[in-house]
Amino acid sequence: YRHESDRQRNALSVELRFNTVYIEDLDRWIRVDARGNKENVHAEFRLDGENLAYPIRPEYGEIDYHNNGADLDPKLVDVLNGVDRVSDIRTDFEYFPS
Repeated sequence: YRHESDRQRNALSVELRFNTVYIEDLDRWIRVDARGNKENVHAEFRLDGENLAYPIRPEYGEIDYHNNGADLDPKLVDVLNGVDRVSDIRTDFEYFPS
């Protein structure tokens, strides 16, 4: 989970959530950044640690919470358990993180 300024539109802020993979043999979670792997942005997956597309810029108020989201919010778990396919999830439900 990361809070950063919007690099494309010079907006005040944007919240980013990274995909996270669990590597059982290493007993660890590694965040991956889908914004990478294009010209001049290298964020290839690595087993020895995360490789995010852009560095944090504290001078712009950007914050990296280092949260991999391994412990899902119970309300989100209920939503996921309530459907057979992810495509069946309604997007109009009220969600308030606990």
